[in-house]
Amino acid sequence: MDNDGTKALLAQAKQGDLDAFGALVRLHEGAVRAYLAVRLNDASEVDDFGQDVFITAFRRLNTFDESKPFAPWLKGIAMNLLRNRFRKRMDIPFGDASDFENLLNARIEERESLADSGAMGAALNHCLGKLGDKANTLLRWRYGENMGMAELTRRLRCKHSAATMALTRIRAQMRQCMESWLGKDARHEYA
Repeated sequence: MDNDGTKALLAQAKQGDLDAFGALVRLHEGAVRAYLAVRLNDASEVDDFGQDVFITAFRRLNTFDESKPFAPWLKGIAMNLLRNRFRKRMDIPFGDASDFENLLNARIEERESLADSGAMGAALNHCLGKLGDKANTLLRWRYGENMGMAELTRRLRCKHSAATMALTRIRAQMRQCMESWLGKDARHEYA
């Protein structure tokens, strides 16, 4: 990808040419945004992180080794910024992963019989109902049938990273939905 004039623009940008750096941003922002978009759910976060990637790149431009490709260096910056974000934003977990998995295992096959399972079961039923068929199938395969990632990727005909990203997003949706639902129940109980 560095055959697109990146090397010449890098040399100019290292000399302080802001227009050259702007041209580098225009050349590479699509790839950086795509990299971020598959890892973030919010378009405004993609924009914010995209800007941070290029601000960081500009500040560290003199440390870039011109014998190496520029695009992977930018993706490395994006990856490090995302890691830092996830470290800083580690939310207090909603139970641990095994609690969530156990709850899903117990409820996925018997969604209609949740009446006696209390608020947690009602929240799970509500949130599973909001997911689409594809997401429910993916959860059933992974947690209900304990399907390994190799078999899951084979059935989905996708890469391992795409399957894990899909599961990560579904778990995040479920967590957000359940926390919202359970918070709603708690407000009704004490109102």
